[in-house]
Amino acid sequence: MNIKKVGFLSGTVLVALLLAVLIIAYVLNIRGESDKNTFHQDDLYTVSKRNITSVVSINGNVRYSAIEKLSFPVGGEIETIFVREGQIIAEGAHLAELDKEIRLSLDSELAELQKLLQDAVYSLDHMNNFESSLRIADVQKKLWLAKENLRESKESLDSLTTPSDEEISTATMEILNRQKDLSSAEEALLEFESENPQTLADLEHDHAIAVNNLDSVEETYEALMLSPDVAGVENLERIIESASTTLYAAVIEAELSKTEWQEKIDAAEVAHLENEENYILFWRRWFGVEDVGLLDYEPAAVYGNWGIDLDYEFDRNARSNDVRKFIANFSPDHGPNIWSDISILTWLAFYPGVIHGTCDDLSLRDGELCVDRELNDAWDTMMSSRLELEKMKTLAKKNHHLHDDNVRKARDTYQGQLTVLEDFLEGPKQSAIAYAKSNVSLAKSALDSSKRALDQAYEKLLFETELQKQLVDVLKYQLADAEDNLTSLLQGPNEFQFAAALADVTMKENEVAYAEKSLLMVEEILSIDLSIQESEVNRLTHKVSQLERKANDTLMKSPFTSIVLSVLKAEGDTVNSNEDVLEIADSKIFDLEGFVDEIDVLNLSEDLSVLVRLDASRSETFTGTLVDIGVTPVIHQGVVSYPVKISLDNPDSFQLLDGLSGIGDIIIRESLSVISVPISAIHGKGDNSFVLLKSGDDFIERRVTTGHGDDFWVAINDGLKEGDQVIVENKPIDNQEFNIKSLRQLRKK
Repeated sequence: MNIKKVGFLSGTVLVALLLAVLIIAYVLNIRGESDKNTFHQDDLYTVSKRNITSVVSINGNVRYSAIEKLSFPVGGEIETIFVREGQIIAEGAHLAELDKEIRLSLDSELAELQKLLQDAVYSLDHMNNFESSLRIADVQKKLWLAKENLRESKESLDSLTTPSDEEISTATMEILNRQKDLSSAEEALLEFESENPQTLADLEHDHAIAVNNLDSVEETYEALMLSPDVAGVENLERIIESASTTLYAAVIEAELSKTEWQEKIDAAEVAHLENEENYILFWRRWFGVEDVGLLDYEPAAVYGNWGIDLDYEFDRNARSNDVRKFIANFSPDHGPNIWSDISILTWLAFYPGVIHGTCDDLSLRDGELCVDRELNDAWDTMMSSRLELEKMKTLAKKNHHLHDDNVRKARDTYQGQLTVLEDFLEGPKQSAIAYAKSNVSLAKSALDSSKRALDQAYEKLLFETELQKQLVDVLKYQLADAEDNLTSLLQGPNEFQFAAALADVTMKENEVAYAEKSLLMVEEILSIDLSIQESEVNRLTHKVSQLERKANDTLMKSPFTSIVLSVLKAEGDTVNSNEDVLEIADSKIFDLEGFVDEIDVLNLSEDLSVLVRLDASRSETFTGTLVDIGVTPVIHQGVVSYPVKISLDNPDSFQLLDGLSGIGDIIIRESLSVISVPISAIHGKGDNSFVLLKSGDDFIERRVTTGHGDDFWVAINDGLKEGDQVIVENKPIDNQEFNIKSLRQLRKK
């Protein structure tokens, strides 16, 4: 009975337990179904946009960024220290100074070096400007002479060939010209050797007039000293007649002189106009431009104004494509420039010889043309004729003034004699006598002048006669050479002459080659000498610069606005060169130095932005930049961290100080104004992430694509829009960013 009773009781208990489990499961199931479809309003979050920022925070201290130990580049005794520890000093302020005797010694050494440098620079300038130019010019002159001799030798060799009719005609004309010149010279010599040369005859005539004039004025003077008589009147009338004749001759001579000079000016103007037309002709010839405005500019100025490169424009190789196109499609296209490209291409396409844009001192061969040389030669000729025309006008003006003055003097003399006659007829007066006396003095001076001119003319005639004899002899020799040349042309060269001429050409070619090698050697030697001298100048310049720095560095100055951290030496101490004297720091540049955990260090990189808050002023936030991430770890009690350095931007409201503590939030990623939800609203992971989205009175699962997130928020790239409502485990605080501070508030609640 007892056994059955126990078994019955056990079965009853088991059944009761089973029923209890079933009831609880049912109740829980019903409760779960009801909870799935029934939520409180506080569990919903309205989807919105916000900024999501991922940061790595560090604790650290503010430190001076630029600390520098200062020393003197030279050793010596410290005479003065101008600063104390903790003092803020401006850039350029005096910090310390060595004994002034050291500066004086350095200045003396510097003066000697500067003198050596000045001498070296002078020598270099002399070599560049004078010595090199003179040596090269001397060798270039020898080369030019050698080339000229070679050209003449080749011409002599060419002349030994069978002469052409043109050469014989030229030689014949040369003889005729020489005969004409000799005849003119002999006629001039006969004139010089005649008994009464025209030059002397004119001077003797002037001398006779001067004698007669003196006699006349003396007679007038003597007559005035006596009472007037018929003879005195007649004598004065003769004098007046002579003065009238002189006046008439002066007027005629002035008119003839003006006519003669005007003819010379007209001839000079014609020549100048021809040279101007020739200058314009060369511009038209090479560039197709005919502009009278070019007359005022030399070729180099026109090139610069046009912006033209002659060496390129007339280079067949460089413009080969243009020439081919021009030949293939010949058309009178002026081109886009001031000048006519068609003219240049015509020369390049059809002229068989070589054309140089510029040639400087190049000796042109037969068939070669140089554009720049032709234009400059035409310009020089035009300018010479322009100067000659101006000179002719100036001389003509002076001559006109001279003849006008002679006419004025002759007229004054004539009027004066008339006055004398009137006074004489009225009886002698003191003024007339004085005037007559002055005329006697002038007549004597004129006689002396004519006598000297006649004597000088005799001497000049003898000299010119000798010169004319020499000229006649030279012309006779030239005529003989011209006759020999014609005879040689008619007879033709013999083998000996041809061989001698060929040998002479060979010798001249060797001389040219030697001169060219000499020029290259001189240029090379000069280049080496210049390089050596330039090296010496550079060496001395470097030493002077070093010594100047040393001299200036006897006075230590602050390199920037700074604070004195420590004074390592005292006044009177002796220091070696580069031995530390002061330690300073830039008072405007600071860093925040701290450590970051090994978990976060791989997320960092230099140049990241940082938000900084100091413990001394937590309400102030300012910025900085991550500038250094250490590679050597610091291990403390098993915790591994790495040093980092943040360059701080100075805040406007207060001055940073060394040692202040603070927190730096290093922004490693930031998403601005993105659709986001709390992390607690996300269910599942990866591609299977979803949220419970309110739809009417019900809730549905909505798959979402998540993006960047921090510890509390996650961005939704796809699946939700602004205004949607989703279920969250804990609703975040509204209207503020979710950060560590809000987390702490939630945890306290």
